[in-house]
Amino acid sequence: MTEQIYLKKEVINNKSPHLPTVIELGRRNRATLGFLPKGAFEERAAKDEILGAIDPEKGCIGYLLYRRSYDWITIVHLCVDSSYRGKGVAKLLVDYLKQRTQEKYSGIGLRCRRDYGLEKMWSSLGFVPQYEKAGRSKDGKLLTFWWFDHGHPNLFSAAHVQKLESKLCVVIDVNIFFDLSADEGIDSEESKFLLADWLAPELELCITDEIFNHINIISDDSERKRQREFANTFTCLRPPSQTLDKLLESLREFLQKKSILMPELELHHLARGIASDSHVFVTREQELLDIADEIYEIFRMLIIRSSDLLIQLDELRRKPDYQPVRLAGTRLEQVPVQSAQ
Repeated sequence: MTEQIYLKKEVINNKSPHLPTVIELGRRNRATLGFLPKGAFEERAAKDEILGAIDPEKGCIGYLLYRRSYDWITIVHLCVDSSYRGKGVAKLLVDYLKQRTQEKYSGIGLRCRRDYGLEKMWSSLGFVPQYEKAGRSKDGKLLTFWWFDHGHPNLFSAAHVQKLESKLCVVIDVNIFFDLSADEGIDSEESKFLLADWLAPELELCITDEIFNHINIISDDSERKRQREFANTFTCLRPPSQTLDKLLESLREFLQKKSILMPELELHHLARGIASDSHVFVTREQELLDIADEIYEIFRMLIIRSSDLLIQLDELRRKPDYQPVRLAGTRLEQVPVQSAQ
């Protein structure tokens, strides 16, 4: 049991009795947070841009300081007292920020030094690494830009909708993505059939932005950059963020009952695929293929291997509204309705 359930969250303004504690926490942790003068804290507080986690007995034990940048939010500091770390305080604060900014802003971004090793924390909070650049310090440490998308329509949404309407859009799993990006000499022939030129007018290969968390694990800088560039050639589906946590928990419970232990990042990728506008997930993971019918019945996602997708492509493409995608892998079938039925 964590202490998170005993905490309350609140906006810390410039009249709050907790503001001095926030400033002191920032001062004690400036080696990793970066220096921020007292006046900057006071300015953010005056704009209601500091969120605090409050222990009824000990006072403020963590804070999140942010700023508004055009139509998005930038996290400047996320700081938790050392005795409360690992107890859900960061999630409490970030979830509160998501809740407060969901309606008006496109998303939440932040920059974090790669050598801090916080990738698991940011990805568990729903953030996705977008790119890297050298910091302004003398040693030029790499900074990763992390992004949480609120899922609002934007200029690219219409293009995505057009693709979804004109082609069969399928989400490829992580292993197939890396098969497609691998050198020709590597044994990935079945996956690479998906890149055949004749398929392009009929089939749209999609990823979810969870792919970028997998790429971020790669230690080699140039290879990480190459894989990001390759990922950017795919249509990236970004499902609504509001439903992801509940869906992820349902999927995790379902797979545990089936004694399937899926790595957390792959679980997130599958969950995002289910929550997206696609209803087809292409994989070579036999454990998932073996329970494809059950996954469809519960989550309405067709699990299929790439070779079977190519065989069934004409059938899947012929029927409107992706109905065969919704029905394939089940015992349901389409029949004409006769009079008096």
